[in-house]
Amino acid sequence: MFGERLRTAKTLSGAKDDLKAEFVSQAKKTKKLMLAADKGMEYECTKVYTLGFDITTAYGAGSATPKGQPLFSAAHTIYTTGGVFSNLQVGALSDTTLKEAIAKHIAIRLENGDRVDQPRTEGYTLYVSGDEEMNARVILNNGSKFGATGSNAAVENVFMFEGSRVKLEVMEKLGSYDKDGNMIGTTAMWFLVNKPALKMAEALKFIRLYSPLVKQYMNNETDQSIVDIRNGFATDHYGAEYFIVGSEGVDSSS
Repeated sequence: MFGERLRTAKTLSGAKDDLKAEFVSQAKKTKKLMLAADKGMEYECTKVYTLGFDITTAYGAGSATPKGQPLFSAAHTIYTTGGVFSNLQVGALSDTTLKEAIAKHIAIRLENGDRVDQPRTEGYTLYVSGDEEMNARVILNNGSKFGATGSNAAVENVFMFEGSRVKLEVMEKLGSYDKDGNMIGTTAMWFLVNKPALKMAEALKFIRLYSPLVKQYMNNETDQSIVDIRNGFATDHYGAEYFIVGSEGVDSSS
């Protein structure tokens, strides 16, 4: 009956209560599909980070920097000086490796040899998986104090770590599984980001090819109502190596 109503009527005006209830049910299911489409975008955005340790694709996540290096490398070149810089951190998250990652940020040079502006007011952002959140809090709380200001400073996840502000954020899809059953990165990966400079440079790219297309139609053979959602987008990085230090969370011998 619901399928017949869709074929012959433009609105639900005058429809029976059970048909209206079915419409509400269809709307809820469509919303879930839209949320699933959003989750798919989150997966692909996360992969720009997690696939950045090797060159595996020509474009998008896993692609090379303009200089031919993986996103995270110890051999990024500086044109004007002929030198190199590293945004690749080795080792699991600890007091020592976090301090080393901050030192790498400070040492990074742009193409013209200038230093990257450091986020002295806003602070760095530390991204970890949900599995590593407790460990990260222990590290940041060890000899540190909250670095945010105001009456809600203690709930803003901003810590004063060894003299540098560090904001903790959980990368929810890190260590999750995509639609093909493949783990997205590993739960041990972590990333320290100079977010203000990254935003200013627009070095992480999200390109929407077209807005989500939602189409609902009936299968004439089964009389089933089908909702089809198609989403066109691309993710990539361009110059993000100057503003992100990444670690696979394991030492070189693992």
